[in-house]
Amino acid sequence: MLATDTQFLDVLLPAAIRLHETVVAEGATTPAAIDALLARLAPDLDTDSRHFILRLATWVAAYTQHVID
Repeated sequence: MLATDTQFLDVLLPAAIRLHETVVAEGATTPAAIDALLARLAPDLDTDSRHFILRLATWVAAYTQHVID
């Protein structure tokens, strides 16, 4: 799935952060809306990378909610 640590730091992590920020800013609440945002933000990623980004962004959102609560 992840080719290198460089790919994680240079591509996947920033994409997950952008996705999380955009989900919050645009109020996307459904899986389809979030997937559409990811397709718009990072159209050139392969399926494994897209799934990784979705999982990472979900973890960030859950952690943020935990900290806020």
